[in-house]
Amino acid sequence: MKGFLFFILFSLIFSVAGRSQTTLVSGDVAVIFHLSETVVNTTAGDRIGLVLLRNIAANTVFKVTENGSTGTQLDNDEGIITLTATTAHPIGKVINITLVNGAVTSLTAGFTSALSGGNAYALSTAGDQTMVYIGAESGPTFIYSAHFNGTTWTPCNNGPWPNACGGNQSFEPSSGETFAFGISTTEEYDNNWYSGPTGFANKAEALAQITDIGNWTGNDDPAPAENAANALVTLGNLLPVEMMYFRGRSQKTGNLLSWATANQVGFSHFEIEHSKNGLDFELLETIEGASNTYDKSSYDYLDSKSKFRDNYYRLKVVDLDGRYEYSNIIYIRSDQKDYHISVNPNPASNFLNIGLDGNLDEELTLELLRMDGALLQSITLREGDSFKYMDISNLPNGIYILKSKDSDVISQKIIKLQ
Repeated sequence: MKGFLFFILFSLIFSVAGRSQTTLVSGDVAVIFHLSETVVNTTAGDRIGLVLLRNIAANTVFKVTENGSTGTQLDNDEGIITLTATTAHPIGKVINITLVNGAVTSLTAGFTSALSGGNAYALSTAGDQTMVYIGAESGPTFIYSAHFNGTTWTPCNNGPWPNACGGNQSFEPSSGETFAFGISTTEEYDNNWYSGPTGFANKAEALAQITDIGNWTGNDDPAPAENAANALVTLGNLLPVEMMYFRGRSQKTGNLLSWATANQVGFSHFEIEHSKNGLDFELLETIEGASNTYDKSSYDYLDSKSKFRDNYYRLKVVDLDGRYEYSNIIYIRSDQKDYHISVNPNPASNFLNIGLDGNLDEELTLELLRMDGALLQSITLREGDSFKYMDISNLPNGIYILKSKDSDVISQKIIKLQ
């Protein structure tokens, strides 16, 4: 029995740990430098640089290889590095890998590496590729693939698969982000690094710049290690919150707003804003965010005081340093209320009898307006009231508007006849 309970406990712990990792998709990691050491048996080594274009949780695993591809699968006769995040890492994190004589000798803190494949991992000075992927080599999910044997991919032509894509040749993968760089379509640099703009607004903008060959530099320097410092990419304008959804619905107690985030790192708070017309928004409430987390965080807020039939809401997502962005705008039509307003007689000559049927949980002010919008008089209904009179005996004959102040609970034409 104890053994069975231990097995269940171990399974639960393993399951929770497994769920914490991030499943990467196309473009979540990009290659930003590929530096091949041309002097053999030195400590400078080959350098591979990657940048994260999303936050990742601890235990996230992905692979890097120089193997070629048929387009849908990878060869297995060259080196493969399996990277595992030992801690969570934020978007914009640069991963620097140094290889000497095919072995990893230096790696950015917070990651571990394991080498596999048919041969040692060594970047060719005659052109090579860096593939980032998850899964098995026979059916990988490509995340990012960079080819450095010219500005076009070099199809494999040295025999049937699986020995068709060795060395510096590869078909362009059919999925994931892809990139090719060199001197020309057929000439390559030994060393290649991103030297374009930094400080991107989002992942799509970062990928657009990183995959632009005009933002890359190359040379044939035999000791390229110092070039790595020039390739660091920052994403300073990216907010550390990934919104999953923002939605709402009307219910008896008010308008219920719900939203969730996938990552919250360096985050401050949400500001809920409300509008009657979808254009002019006012602050409704401030909600403090959860502490730094890479897991899903869910929030709910009940707007129980809205008096309007048409309601528009949005979230202002605020970072610790004051940067912010807005969520999508949601619309909620509030048709439910616990009371009914009646006005009679209509037409009227002396008095309007304004009846309240139901429960009023806060004051409601009704205004009588001329057709040009000028205020003539007002009354206020309070909890416990069942009716009020409005004297219109001194008004000239005509048409007037009776409406609720600061809400659209009632808006009705009133006819005055002597």
